[in-house]
Amino acid sequence: MKFAGLSIENIDLTNPKVYLISGFLSQVVGFIGGFILFLKVSKQSFKTLINIKLPQTKMIILIIGILLLSYPIMAILMYFNAFLKDLFPNNGLILQEIKTDLAQHNLLLANTSLMLTAKLFVLAFLPAVAEELVFRGVLLTKIREASKNEHHGVIISGLLFAMMHFQPTKLLPMIFM
Repeated sequence: MKFAGLSIENIDLTNPKVYLISGFLSQVVGFIGGFILFLKVSKQSFKTLINIKLPQTKMIILIIGILLLSYPIMAILMYFNAFLKDLFPNNGLILQEIKTDLAQHNLLLANTSLMLTAKLFVLAFLPAVAEELVFRGVLLTKIREASKNEHHGVIISGLLFAMMHFQPTKLLPMIFM
């Protein structure tokens, strides 16, 4: 597939700069752009989908506690998923996941302050905001409204979030989180 004279198959995501640009475009165009397009097409406002409230101190402490207690569960779930690499050694999704892991590892080795700032923005901040807009903003809200059940919205949006990453050996931990 070619776009603007570039072949997508020839993009080297092991290059940290290319990986950052790719991640940035994916988040901005794919998620934030998709969210804005959804708002325009559905004629909804940001406030109808995203209900932002300042968290209370007790809630922040509870969330931090849950995250800390969840870490061992995540490690166990990663262990259960790890057998997939041996079970399906030539699976396209698993091979792509390995390439993604390598690209992220290479990105972490780039050590200039500009690259550190870019890494934090593209790998941490931007996905946190962009993916939350889509998965917790639009999908969770719409599934909850359609099913009239809060749990259905959380479970289905969590499943879709995990599956969207196309990382089979990390599927269970992503669903859990």
